[in-house]
Amino acid sequence: MPEEEVKLSLLNLKDGAAVEMFDRQLQRVYNNIGDVNTSLKEREIVLKVKIKPSKDRSLLAILIECPPAKLAGQEIEETTADLRLDERGRYFGRERIPQQLGIKFGNITTINRK
Repeated sequence: MPEEEVKLSLLNLKDGAAVEMFDRQLQRVYNNIGDVNTSLKEREIVLKVKIKPSKDRSLLAILIECPPAKLAGQEIEETTADLRLDERGRYFGRERIPQQLGIKFGNITTINRK
């Protein structure tokens, strides 16, 4: 009995390699999105399949490429610093770390409970 011809598709191309390449990049995208330090920009996955026929058009050369996904970078953080002089007269920076100011109490009355 002759073997059944299997039509080429994305799912069986190079025995599933194209799908595996895409899935690998998809996992990188998921990990990048799960990192709370990355921005909310969109990510991009590109799967390229190039098909070049032979001169007599009876044979196809197929190239599969899935370059690294374009991921979102780290969020921009901002801080402030004071410019100071050290004992030798050289400048240096000292980060300002915001702290909650203490509450000033005045006219405190003590309540005696009996």
